[in-house]
Amino acid sequence: MAYDIEVHPDVQDEIRALSPRALRALAEAIGVLELAPRKGDPYRRSNPEGSMRNLTFGLQGEGLVMYLVLEEQNRVDLLRVLWA
Repeated sequence: MAYDIEVHPDVQDEIRALSPRALRALAEAIGVLELAPRKGDPYRRSNPEGSMRNLTFGLQGEGLVMYLVLEEQNRVDLLRVLWA
């Protein structure tokens, strides 16, 4: 079952600023989140089962997406996208 991806307005601005290479890497990361959102690391290591997660992306891990998994709504909310 695929999860819906919700992109918050602030994140849309972050995504628009990405290079084409970063956009391709982010698209692959979003594909992972649609199918296995728990694959990312917990935002707080003290809460490994928490809904807030981080996923590194890119060939050398130069990107980071922070997101919230909403199991009941079958949705992932993208909260932040960073690219080094």
